[in-house]
Amino acid sequence: MAFANNGNDVVLLPAGTVVTVTGNGPAVRLDNKASIRIQSVVTAVAGTSPSVTVKVQTSHDGSTGWADVGSALTAQTAANDSGVKVVGLIDRYVRAAYTVSGSAGQSLTLGVYGEAV
Repeated sequence: MAFANNGNDVVLLPAGTVVTVTGNGPAVRLDNKASIRIQSVVTAVAGTSPSVTVKVQTSHDGSTGWADVGSALTAQTAANDSGVKVVGLIDRYVRAAYTVSGSAGQSLTLGVYGEAV
C-alpha cells in the first residue's frame, strides 16, 4: 500500500519503528519531486553488536521495479546515532530499505524522514 505525501515532508519509517531483521518501509508517493533529503535517527538499540544501514529505493509504480538510489547511509550502531543524505533522480515512489545485522538478539528503534524537493 502506498501512502500519499501531502507536501514536501516525507516519513519513510515512522519514529519508534522497531526493526530486528532486514526489510523495507512502505511506498511513499512523491509525484513530481526530483530529489529527497533523508535523515535516519536511531533512538534505541539492543542485542550484541546491533547495526542498521538505510538506503532509499525508488519505483515508477510503488510496487515493482524497486531500484537503489545512490549509496546507503553509514551504518548506525548506537542510540542517538543519525545519518543524513540527499539523493536525486527519484521516480514517483520512494521507500526506505534497511539492512539489520548483529551477533545476537539485535533490535533497533529508528525513524527515517525528510523532505522531497
